Amino acid sequence: MINIKSRMLSGTDIDDPDIFRAALNNDPYELQLALKKGQRLDDLDKSSGATPLHFASWHGSFEFIVSALQDASVDPWLQDKRGSLALDYATRWREVAIMKELFQAMTGEELEVEPHVPLKPPPPPER
Repeated sequence: MINIKSRMLSGTDIDDPDIFRAALNNDPYELQLALKKGQRLDDLDKSSGATPLHFASWHGSFEFIVSALQDASVDPWLQDKRGSLALDYATRWREVAIMKELFQAMTGEELEVEPHVPLKPPPPPER
């Protein structure tokens, strides 16, 4: 897929930035544009209740995840309508690099992953 920065450099017209499209296309540049336009990483997709982190985890969008985890509006503990975390999707698809980034953001600890060992997400923080 062609990301928004590539379209800008080629002189192609750009649609308004969309944080969910940025997640699907692994486009941290469009993510930054969307954030500047007021979109947030805790915005929810109307049909699934998923955040952009869920979409990025499902689609293996590592660069998007790394960039997103630096923004104040990110909350990796948000669940979609099925009760799944973004980490659950990364785990389901064995996106190990994404799993490590999300786990670090959620717990402050490094995740050590053994091949083909099912993982359980960390428990939510106590409030």
